[in-house]
Amino acid sequence: MIKKHGLELDGDKPDLDPIKVELGRKLFFDKLLSGNKDISCATCHHPSFSSSDGISLSIGVGGKGLGDERQMGVGRDRIPRNSPDIFNRGDEEWHTIF
Repeated sequence: MIKKHGLELDGDKPDLDPIKVELGRKLFFDKLLSGNKDISCATCHHPSFSSSDGISLSIGVGGKGLGDERQMGVGRDRIPRNSPDIFNRGDEEWHTIF
């Protein structure tokens, strides 16, 4: 998306440790870290969907698929919550979620 829209970094590029970046990427996509081992952070906050799932109430554990095509798992109830985007959450100017 960055290349597609010709976006550029505003300011200096932060110094990032490539080993930590790769570790973070692996943890973000790792389903083994979840209780049921069937969901990762990326399941609901997938980069292809601007780090949100695009549905008003997230499916969560036990579901199948990604984004707005995600379906409830058999015998599961929907838990009222959403998956807001996760961009810039560490920025000091970010104060509220909704």
